[in-house]
Amino acid sequence: MKNFIRKQIFYLILSIIMVVAMSFAIIFFLNKINSKTHKVLEIKEKIVTYQKNERAFKDEVIKIKDLENRLEGLESKVISNENLPSLLSDLEKIAQNNKNEFEITSVTNPIVDEKKKLIIEFNTSGSYKDIKNFLEELKKQTFQINFSKISLLLQNSDEKTDDNQEGVNSQFWRAIATIEVLSF
Repeated sequence: MKNFIRKQIFYLILSIIMVVAMSFAIIFFLNKINSKTHKVLEIKEKIVTYQKNERAFKDEVIKIKDLENRLEGLESKVISNENLPSLLSDLEKIAQNNKNEFEITSVTNPIVDEKKKLIIEFNTSGSYKDIKNFLEELKKQTFQINFSKISLLLQNSDEKTDDNQEGVNSQFWRAIATIEVLSF
């Protein structure tokens, strides 16, 4: 009987040890599953963050390309020494399109390191309306200008209107102006 009780105690202790070992194994296994689950959730969050960042990055790339296109457009409107002759030619064409006589009297290129702008002095003559249209057309160009000086003079003219009075639009006017090209 002592052997039987010893066997029973031995099996009881062995069962308890096995239950404790199994409990530790189950706890260890659950911890591993839990840590793996957390890693999977972290990876999913990183993937979602990556996808959001990827979308934001693509949006930024599109914005940068748009800004590059706009910058190219703006740079094409900047007057430089290379396209200065075409600017002067454009001024003459604008004057001709508005039926004005046009003469450039002076062009002053700025010194590279100074903050001075390109300065163009010119004379134009024609009717008051034509000169006004010419000056307004200058303001509408792609290059930015600032009128630093402008004088409008009425020249002697023998032209008369139909009712024998001098009309403002039929009189001969001369404008002497100095413009500063701001986009140089």
